[in-house]
Amino acid sequence: MRLRSRLFVILLVTVTGFGAVAYIIQNRVLQPSYVRLEQDAARRDVARCTQAIHRELKHLIILAQDWGSWNDTYRYVQDHNADYETSNLTPEAFRLNALHALILSDVDGRVIWGQVRDPASGQRVTVAELSGDRLPPGSPLMLRDETQAVSGILVTRRGPMLVAAVPILDSESKGPLHGTVIMGRFLDRAMLSRLREQTRVDFRVRLVSPARATFLGHPSLSRAVRRGEVLVEEASAELLNGYGVLRDIDGRPALLIRAYVPREITLAGTRATRVALALMCGAGLLISGVMLIYIQATVVRPVLQLKRHAVAIRGPSDLSRRVELGHGDELSELAGSLNDLSARLHALSTEQEARIAERTRALAEANERLQQEVDQHHRVEAERQRLETQLRRSQKMEAIGALAGSVAHDLNNLLSGMVSYPDLLLTDAPPGSALASGLMTIRKTGERAAAIVRDLLTLGQGVAHERMPIAVNQLVAAYLASPEHRRIMTDHPGVTVQTDLRDSLPVIVGSAPYLTKVMMNLVLNACDAMPAGGVISIQTNRCPVEAGPPGGAVEPGDYVTLTVSDSGVGLSATDLERVFEPYYSRKVRGGGGTGLGLAIVWNAVREHGGTVTVRNNVGPGSEFTLYFPCQGQPPPQPRLDGVEGAPGGHGEMVLVVDDVASQREIASRMLEHLGYRTASASSGVDAVAYVQRQPVDLVLLDMVMESGIDGLETYRRLLAIRPGLRAVVASGFAHAQQIDDVQKLGVGATLAKPYSLAQLALAIHAGLTRPVT
Repeated sequence: MRLRSRLFVILLVTVTGFGAVAYIIQNRVLQPSYVRLEQDAARRDVARCTQAIHRELKHLIILAQDWGSWNDTYRYVQDHNADYETSNLTPEAFRLNALHALILSDVDGRVIWGQVRDPASGQRVTVAELSGDRLPPGSPLMLRDETQAVSGILVTRRGPMLVAAVPILDSESKGPLHGTVIMGRFLDRAMLSRLREQTRVDFRVRLVSPARATFLGHPSLSRAVRRGEVLVEEASAELLNGYGVLRDIDGRPALLIRAYVPREITLAGTRATRVALALMCGAGLLISGVMLIYIQATVVRPVLQLKRHAVAIRGPSDLSRRVELGHGDELSELAGSLNDLSARLHALSTEQEARIAERTRALAEANERLQQEVDQHHRVEAERQRLETQLRRSQKMEAIGALAGSVAHDLNNLLSGMVSYPDLLLTDAPPGSALASGLMTIRKTGERAAAIVRDLLTLGQGVAHERMPIAVNQLVAAYLASPEHRRIMTDHPGVTVQTDLRDSLPVIVGSAPYLTKVMMNLVLNACDAMPAGGVISIQTNRCPVEAGPPGGAVEPGDYVTLTVSDSGVGLSATDLERVFEPYYSRKVRGGGGTGLGLAIVWNAVREHGGTVTVRNNVGPGSEFTLYFPCQGQPPPQPRLDGVEGAPGGHGEMVLVVDDVASQREIASRMLEHLGYRTASASSGVDAVAYVQRQPVDLVLLDMVMESGIDGLETYRRLLAIRPGLRAVVASGFAHAQQIDDVQKLGVGATLAKPYSLAQLALAIHAGLTRPVT
């Protein structure tokens, strides 16, 4: 075979082999991987559907616990009072709570009160499984233990129902046990439609029972139902079916979930790989043709000329002949040097080796310099990416914090009526009366709402709170002895806490309530990372920082560190990157995770001048380390924590400055009840005008006012008119810098909205008795 033919065959075989290898990779490697990805996606879709139904059960048991741990329910089971039924056991209660069934029974299973209704229409519905005046003996819904709670699926003749049963205890969740609260919601079309929107999965739910055994269709699905496994099967070239089973409250298969999953991955992958294969084959043919033409012109034709010349000079008469290629390349030099090649071969070989060695050394040195430059570039790029990540996180937290602070400001103004008015009305209500009980309930509800708002204020870095010297070891000990920590440990019985607290640590300056909130969030996060139980380790130490911790951004200085580590599942690379982002959570939304806990930790520590680092342990679990700068001990600010019996007024004039009319009315009525005279102003400008006309003894000043000047500027102008004028700041949202600035001007105390009557009395008394500077 001639040289030209051989080159053509070699290129053709190369292109064909390349295409065959690409085709095999597509069908043996890529296509099965697409199928596996789709099956995994189908299993995850079935799992999301199952989790969505369990999340509904979680919501239902929380609602039942609210009713079960209530003094009114606790008394009703004993005395069957009609007021409780009239106020609570109404069709409106079914509609507001989206309940189909509500049953109250005593400890012997006797039904004290029970109904099944359509929450939309309020009509009574008959369900044989929940009828009768007594729960069946051995029913899992009849509780015998104060700590027991049951939830699951109850199959009725009207369809499957989500039920939850909790013990009836007093409002402090203490016994003895008086009975059981049972609540139920039908898993009807409306609920299934809502769950489909939540999970974004098209699924159906069918009953599994001996009477409908033929519905299972084939042995594989039957075995999956009995074992409670997820089965994925191919329905068509465009669709996968995923099957999962939910068990009833007795642990038997009850519901079959069928999810319809489009095969988008396989279809898109197949199209992409086919197009890529066609393009690669076309490119290979084109390159082969170009190479064949190039080799023909630059190699084959000169070699054939040299061949003809060699054949021509085989005879002695032809030794004088020369070959002239005329290309000016290596083949031309070969033709010109053919006669003296043997004589100069050794000299040329020695010279070439020396040149190669010199060139190799030069290339090695250049390569080493280039590698150093590449390493330096990588280090600079890694540092740039780390700083960009920190900047994006800070910008995101500032934006969300600004929004949270704005919302919290408005909510605090609204909550003042729920906290302050009941406190004022309780002074006139007969002790132990129904009115007093209702007012207490309103005030407690407002206080719980205010606690939620404080979390938003922590995100916004705008809560007006006092700072004082804090011993970190005492803070840890106080938290471990708190009811909140005991409640967390009760909910996670397999978790234990170990402490290693270094003695003689310097104090830090901050807010003890918010640092206690940080401790609670870190411990709760560690418990959630150990569903099967484990060990939480809490350590304190003193840490002088020169160059900052690994992966952190801590300025050089002297720090007190608080470390919380667990032996749980650890964090992925994505979790480590996004763990402090608001609303980012690995937990199922509604099943225990809001995504705010660690964001609050991050913001609270930043507000205290510190920072937080997180890393995975060498063994299992993860570790969070909080850095707090060591500071001096400034004089403590006056505490406003609701102490009763504070002195009242003696006719002193107090000017109430607030841009919200309801806030001015509430504050004025409370001050008048305490024995003070009051006047009010709706803006800072009105307050300045009033003080120019009339003398006042003290100003109760709002810091954030939407129109005109804010509280800080207002107080500056008032001091210019009446030097030494006493003031107390009351705000639902103010930046810490604003509070520091107004305190430097001489404000006696600060109040966070909403506030109680006792807190207001103590603050006004402290402001009036403050020495004038």
